[in-house]
Amino acid sequence: FEPGSGRFLHEVAQDVLGPDMPLAVVTGPSFAKEVAQGLPTAVTVHGDDAAFTKAVADVLHGPTFRAYTGNDMVGAELGGAMKN
Repeated sequence: FEPGSGRFLHEVAQDVLGPDMPLAVVTGPSFAKEVAQGLPTAVTVHGDDAAFTKAVADVLHGPTFRAYTGNDMVGAELGGAMKN
């Protein structure tokens, strides 16, 4: 959340980048150390633009790094905030 306003990150990004810029939220039970070690992990990529969201997931997806798509940016950001 943005300090002071409590707004979601995707809302702040949309204000900065403009309403025509597609956005995606990446979240999941992943830890940087495990990702760097090549250990299996999975994340979800959420966005309003299905084609853009899939493109982001396709770039991230690999043999040990799975990226799944969804369209619930608010839920993804809330879940990530609660996890951390």
